[in-house]
Amino acid sequence: MGFEHTDSATLSFPAVRPEEGEALSSWLARIARAHLLDIDHVADEIGCRVQSVDHAPTDQLIGRIAQRIGASTDVVLAASHPLITPTVVPGHGDFDWRVCSGCLTLDTEQGRALHVRRAWLHPLSTVCLEHHSALTIPTAEEWGQLTTDEVTPPRQDHGLRDLAREPLDSLLRAARLVEAGPPSSRETQVLAREVSDLVDALGVQINYALGRGAILTLFEEPRRGRHIRPLALDLPDGLLSVLDVADRLLFVRAALALRWPSEGYQQERAVLGDWFKRVMMATVPVGRRRVIGDHPTDPLCLLAVALPVQPFHRLCQRAGGWSEDLQRRWASAEQLAALAGLN
Repeated sequence: MGFEHTDSATLSFPAVRPEEGEALSSWLARIARAHLLDIDHVADEIGCRVQSVDHAPTDQLIGRIAQRIGASTDVVLAASHPLITPTVVPGHGDFDWRVCSGCLTLDTEQGRALHVRRAWLHPLSTVCLEHHSALTIPTAEEWGQLTTDEVTPPRQDHGLRDLAREPLDSLLRAARLVEAGPPSSRETQVLAREVSDLVDALGVQINYALGRGAILTLFEEPRRGRHIRPLALDLPDGLLSVLDVADRLLFVRAALALRWPSEGYQQERAVLGDWFKRVMMATVPVGRRRVIGDHPTDPLCLLAVALPVQPFHRLCQRAGGWSEDLQRRWASAEQLAALAGLN
């Protein structure tokens, strides 16, 4: 097949065409299957791990892939998400794949190859805009049809499939902002920074002494029964870049719910009330709880109250780069934290 020739189109026959809107890594995985090769062999051919081709590929890498598969650079470039940068996508070893089972079912019904959509790759895209359903880790069966059997799939998280009480409006709003077509805007860049900062805050240990888990536990345990281990004692920088696929989906969804309290969350008084109660019980001294009052509050305020002192003040410093709307809400959150006598 000419693998020893560096300029050969070694992966061009049999030809495998990309599906409409297919992600580059998904396309290469299907090419591997068609050529009876494993993923590592394809990686040797293109000079890069297939798992990382979606992570802001360089022009040199795009050219190398195009040469090997016998396609134009424009076609290869079109399969990569234009808004993904190394700062917003983790460089972990797993495939960064989340899928909509409804779309994969349509692939089968309409005679297409199952494939991962480019639009699903951005960290802020956690929901399918076509089916209005949350993206999840592929099942074992879906995984087997998406790539070769030699690749170990990411850790499964069955809690992600319990979506009966998942309000989707804030997730849909974020997903529309990061659709693959338009160029990156200032609004999208600021949103990515805000979500990254909130993810960092959600990973902080709730209480130094009690060790009650990550702050995300306060929001996730009532909904999915998850007690998430603490990931940091102080406010980390770039936690998003080290989380695996399943955890990152949970963290980003929670961060988006904090960034845009959706109508879904506003209507779920029982959930908000439970969050408020859990935060008060975990962080606020008994004598101060009645001063605050047990009333529905902005979930961002609950985050502020739950943060230990040092991470709280570090997050206050980062808030200077947030949008005006989020800065106003954070100012109210600071006041509540002061009223609680915590920060």
